Amino acid sequence: MRLAFCFLIKNDINHIEMWEDFFKNAKPERYRIYIHKSEANKPCSSNFVSQHLINQTVLTEWGGDLYSAIKLLYKKAYDDLCTKYILLSESTIPVRSFSTIYKKLSKFPNKSSINYLQKIPKNVNEKNTHITSLQRFINNSNRCSLFAYNIDITHWYYADMWTILTREHVNLILNDETIMSYFENAFAWDENYPMYVLSFFNELDNIKREKTTFVNWKEPVYHNDHSKSPKEYTLVTSEDIDYIKNKSSVLFARKFSKDSNIKWFLTYK
Repeated sequence: MRLAFCFLIKNDINHIEMWEDFFKNAKPERYRIYIHKSEANKPCSSNFVSQHLINQTVLTEWGGDLYSAIKLLYKKAYDDLCTKYILLSESTIPVRSFSTIYKKLSKFPNKSSINYLQKIPKNVNEKNTHITSLQRFINNSNRCSLFAYNIDITHWYYADMWTILTREHVNLILNDETIMSYFENAFAWDENYPMYVLSFFNELDNIKREKTTFVNWKEPVYHNDHSKSPKEYTLVTSEDIDYIKNKSSVLFARKFSKDSNIKWFLTYK
């Protein structure tokens, strides 16, 4: 099995030294690294980034089209015969060692890992997320004519963007042009598109519904435009680490600022 570590970044990775430590003792044949840097005109600040940049670059925008860039990463990794495809951001750090992650993902070689919301919510938080997701479907139907007349709500799921996909599922996404065209101008569709494709092709049984990348929505940051984003960690405590590592499914975590002291709390031996 070969893991593809696919980084979607603006210009740099916040904690490159942690990633270098993470890969230090990993067997080279077991992984490949791919980086899409949206700020293509800015020089790379590290060898780690420059060594693993893919050749093509497209513009990315929060709430807009991120999957054109993701598909470029997937295509390069697919051509290199990678088996599982891990999507990562510039603020992501590994929570477990390479060997632990490799062993876990090897147990389910034919299943993707996606933290998606089931059709019937189980608690108040899921209910509120479900309502937000349905409202997004309605809003996109109003703003995108192709979306309104082609996207079937039966296959509409909300999911974390940060997925781990199998080769078979990446192949479905790479070969899709029709469904993706219906999402043009839709809002934040990176959280709906992959699950839509996999549901459309009856692949739900080949998905493990689990959170593999931790993010803290319990302490959100509110912005002037009334939007919110997950907590960004700068000063990290041991209690934070214990909380993050509490769930065995969590392999990675975000968002850690460039100035975060996270490197003092994690080692990858």
